[in-house]
Amino acid sequence: MPELHDDELHPSYIGMPTYLGTPFAVNGKELKSMNADIAIIGAPVDMGVVGRPGARYGPRAIRQADYWPKPAKLSNLYHLNLEVFPLKEMNVV
Repeated sequence: MPELHDDELHPSYIGMPTYLGTPFAVNGKELKSMNADIAIIGAPVDMGVVGRPGARYGPRAIRQADYWPKPAKLSNLYHLNLEVFPLKEMNVV
């Protein structure tokens, strides 16, 4: 029987999509318990245009578009301005 790759075991269409696959918190208490250095919050706002929804779907679309299969080395993503590897050196939620 052929072996499955990790990205086949964790396809993009299951589970809660999070930015770069980072853990998520559902409330402030949970976020505080995670000791996050960086908290990324998707804030949908649909108040600029009447009768045309769309912005409310923005945060989820960004999370889905940034899906990286599990074998990808996300810890190697480097922030040029801060000169750090955020996913390696910080707790990102």
